[in-house]
Amino acid sequence: MALTPYADASSMTLIISVQNDGSVAQMGKDLNDALTLVREGLSDVDLFHYTIDLSGTWRPGDCELAPWDEPFSSAWQKLIAIPAMREPLAAWLGSVVSLIKENQDKQFKSISEHDLTQFGEVPASYLAFADKGYVPIYTDLLGVWDLGHAVSQFGVVEQLIAAHGENADTNSLKAAVADWL
Repeated sequence: MALTPYADASSMTLIISVQNDGSVAQMGKDLNDALTLVREGLSDVDLFHYTIDLSGTWRPGDCELAPWDEPFSSAWQKLIAIPAMREPLAAWLGSVVSLIKENQDKQFKSISEHDLTQFGEVPASYLAFADKGYVPIYTDLLGVWDLGHAVSQFGVVEQLIAAHGENADTNSLKAAVADWL
């Protein structure tokens, strides 16, 4: 089975473990299927966070999964390092934006992966750093994330501007957080 969902009661998190052959086609399918599991999990009152363990290493009984920690964040970096995976990941992040909006309309709240991480934050950050053409996706996510509980987003915005310079996309990025700074 490529996806294994775990409901971790101690952290109130649905963790979807991805274990597949790493092919672009399979990864794209699994990420889309994981979003379906997240959508289904949103109605569970015992769950507060939803995360995708792309490393496939987390197991019940392990410490709380923090998406920016290893090996979880490096699994996203490895995926983004595959040029053929960037467009499917960008499309998937577009679906993440839609899911967050849908959840906000129904439950009036954003979706998070952890107390310190918004849903989709890790892959969106790495993708935007990898190629400035994906900065607009990060900007779109800023529009749906709960910036009242932002932890790293403002620092990432500053780093993206430093990495990619001043241009139309980074100016839009800056404008998206202007009211929060």
